[in-house]
Amino acid sequence: MRTVAFAALIWLGLFSPAVCGDTVELYLEPTASAALPGNPFLVVMRILSPVDIPGFSLTAELPPGWDMRIRGPCLERLPCPLPVYAGRPAELELVLDVPADAAGPYEIPLHIPALDLGETLVVEVRGCLDPREVVRHWDVAMGSIDLSRRGGVTYERLLWAIAHVGHRVPFACRSLTRVDLDDLVSEWMGAD
Repeated sequence: MRTVAFAALIWLGLFSPAVCGDTVELYLEPTASAALPGNPFLVVMRILSPVDIPGFSLTAELPPGWDMRIRGPCLERLPCPLPVYAGRPAELELVLDVPADAAGPYEIPLHIPALDLGETLVVEVRGCLDPREVVRHWDVAMGSIDLSRRGGVTYERLLWAIAHVGHRVPFACRSLTRVDLDDLVSEWMGAD
């Protein structure tokens, strides 16, 4: 394991769970069900505090060959101590660089020493994904998958998916079916 440390880089977000008592809450949300070997992978860390936090540092115990960077308004220039305001959730985008030979589950302990707060992120690395997840993360302009960005169904991605119904799309474990397409259309129509 390799430990890396980062100064606070907080992007204020719209996630709004209730503040629970007097504790600081930490949530980790991977933006896909699994990472792909050799591809960057986004995890969103959300922090909710009952008191203002002017800044903090983050440490991560990364497996050999892995790297992690923080994305946000400072463009990776550290330190960038944007505060966490009481009762307002803050988001930190962590981009994990997954080695090309990675496979299986990995546990990555994350810790905020000043708050004595930690959480273990479990990342599953697989050679393929569900085709609907591929569509949600497909970069149409680049012609490849991008798990380092938040996914979602867009009009352009739907058009790309329509052209691939009945075929196995890149990075998918199986062919994209009409049922998959119907699910994606329903998801797109329900999005704001």
